[in-house]
Amino acid sequence: MFNQILKNMKTLKISAIAILGLLAAACNDDDDNKNTAKLTSQEQAEMVASSMGQSGFAGSAEQSAMYADDATASGRQQECGYTNEGDFNLGGTFGQISFNLDYNYNVALNCNGSNEPESFSADFDYEGSYNGPRFESDYSGSGDLTITSLGSEDDQFTLNGSYDRSGSFKTKLDGEVQEEGQHSLDIDADDVMISKESHKIMSGSADVSASGSIEGRGSYSFDADVTFNSNGTATIKVAGDTYTLTFSSNTVVKVD
Repeated sequence: MFNQILKNMKTLKISAIAILGLLAAACNDDDDNKNTAKLTSQEQAEMVASSMGQSGFAGSAEQSAMYADDATASGRQQECGYTNEGDFNLGGTFGQISFNLDYNYNVALNCNGSNEPESFSADFDYEGSYNGPRFESDYSGSGDLTITSLGSEDDQFTLNGSYDRSGSFKTKLDGEVQEEGQHSLDIDADDVMISKESHKIMSGSADVSASGSIEGRGSYSFDADVTFNSNGTATIKVAGDTYTLTFSSNTVVKVD
């Protein structure tokens, strides 16, 4: 009987040690989860907006449309094979948001076999900064955009291509820096329509892939879908939530 009791006690001891081991592993898993970088949907939307609005893709696309208009408009049409290169600055302040971009660009007018303008290409690289109430960043990047629908019968350009950006960022709350990290965004634009009269985006879409790291927390990645609207806004869908980006103010508001 005594030996049986000892045997049972040993079994209970082993079981208790196993349970403690499982509990310790679970606690470690919780700690790992706490240290896993998680950006809120608002922070993700702010990051997308900083690279998508006038401080990013939209500003670059509209500037490229202006160059295409200069090269193809009636009375100013350049010859097939026309190329140009140069640099320019794009910046501004919208309410509490300010940005500054320095560009180096190469543009070209491409024609078909009948010597009719077929497409206008705009390749560029840039560096700049963005500062808003919830997000700020220093970055550099490049773009490869192709513009079609050049004929006088079309009242809008069609733009397709890629735009990327990488750099450092800070998230802020009430003006105080909360976290710092690195970010990289890749934007693929699909049939973005730009008015030839106003050079403003009227419709189209873009897919955004973002990745990076946050100091002390590790890496993150997320995807976002962007739809451009005709009223000077874009709809950003990210992490199951929907936000409206207003280009004129570069502000981001969650849609209830």
